[in-house]
Amino acid sequence: MKKNLATFLSLIFMFSAIIAGIVCLAIFASTKWLYLLLGLFLASLITSIIISFQDRRLDVKIRWIAFIMLVPVIGLFSYIFFGRPYKYSVDDKYKYLNFKKYNKKERTLLVDRAEEELEKNASNMKRAFMISANEQGDLPYINSHADLQFNASEAWINILRDIDAAQEYILIDYYIVEENEVYKNLANLLMKKAKQGVKIYFLFDFIGSYGKFTYLEQLRLSKTGIRLAAYQKLPLPLLSWKANYRTHRKDISIDGKVGYIGGSNISDEYTNRFAKFGFWHDEQVRITGAAVQGIEKIFNSDWIYTTGDDLTLEIPHLGEIYVSDKDKNSNDIIQLPACGPNHANSSHLDILLQIIASAKKRIWLSTPYFVPPTELIATIAAAARAGIDVRLVLPGMTDKPFLLDVSKKHTDLLFDSGVKIYSTSNIFNHTKAYLVDDDISFIGSTNLDYRALFSDQQTMGLIYSKDFNHQLEERFKWDFKVSNLYSKKPSKEHNFLVRGLILLINWASPLL
Repeated sequence: MKKNLATFLSLIFMFSAIIAGIVCLAIFASTKWLYLLLGLFLASLITSIIISFQDRRLDVKIRWIAFIMLVPVIGLFSYIFFGRPYKYSVDDKYKYLNFKKYNKKERTLLVDRAEEELEKNASNMKRAFMISANEQGDLPYINSHADLQFNASEAWINILRDIDAAQEYILIDYYIVEENEVYKNLANLLMKKAKQGVKIYFLFDFIGSYGKFTYLEQLRLSKTGIRLAAYQKLPLPLLSWKANYRTHRKDISIDGKVGYIGGSNISDEYTNRFAKFGFWHDEQVRITGAAVQGIEKIFNSDWIYTTGDDLTLEIPHLGEIYVSDKDKNSNDIIQLPACGPNHANSSHLDILLQIIASAKKRIWLSTPYFVPPTELIATIAAAARAGIDVRLVLPGMTDKPFLLDVSKKHTDLLFDSGVKIYSTSNIFNHTKAYLVDDDISFIGSTNLDYRALFSDQQTMGLIYSKDFNHQLEERFKWDFKVSNLYSKKPSKEHNFLVRGLILLINWASPLL
């Protein structure tokens, strides 16, 4: 509260300084320049007033106002094209709550069983699962199983094997699709399955895949019967205010029996074919059992929004729950909470705050970008001060060098609170995984930054499973072994110039 008040007072001072500058120009400068400056100031002032009345986070509003007033031209146009709040219509056109065949009685039974299991074995974590279940109908599924794929190469071997076994349909939803070796293997297999009569629906992000997934290649796939759709297509080279809102998902569902979520895109760089980023460290999760329905619900929601077509009318068994004999004996619980600007709140942020605040033993976090909202930093720091084993793994190499510098600056309070902060050696750690105690894991496509938590469509798996938690624990232990543990604040590595630049860029952190 004090920080927000101080920021607000600094904004008042800034406005006063700008007005004083205009008065000085009126005295000493020509009328032409005065009118130009006055016009920019009025446009920025009107935009700032509009922002102040918007229903959005206070820190985001303050940062946008400061950015617009301090850098009038760049700030104003950045807001027009990238900063306007975007809420999709809150109805069945996008917020596809559940499959029609999945009636209220069955839903209640499933949630009750999950609640009962959580109450018995992890009562402190039950509320985390209820956030997304109550708010947006993302069900916690029992009789499900998850396996961690330790890197993208391992994941693609299993993905291609599962796709080759498909008999009815395949759903694919990816942020980046790039035409290289990984893509060629996938495309050839998809065309083969399409010729065999398997229905294939391929959704890709227009901006994420722009210039990488050509129209001619899309046409080649379409000729075999594969349905393709570009999410949030924009009239490039013209810009649109929707450009900042993308789908960042990496989801696959095969016959409703096997699903994948995670952080690896369809591109060779994720499988370590390039030395530019060192060893690329990423993750995917293979899911079987009832929880695959959660992936299909998210995909159908995105497909309806993008194309207007409801796939339940085209795929007879879409949304049905398949549970193998092995999964019938599993008491693991998997929830697939979706997140994006079409939701009233950031469910992923709410879940992170809940599981971190409820931790009893440990909190291990891994993210390539760390530019989180202040309440998340405060909650992590408070857990460390309470004696919880809190660790944060950042990349040693990165595809966005300056963003890594900004991330390091955001760890200052964590370091002071006793959080162990690691930097992976010669490794681009692209994993988005959050482990709590011995049975809770939160893993998928969401980074710990504003864009991931508020602007993009994301899929995460909230998993109650001692077995999966142990798999993720082993992955973290490997990270710790190949990482450097900071003995001083990571931001101390920066020189004076970089520190000043980071301070200025911090105003634009909602864009990062």
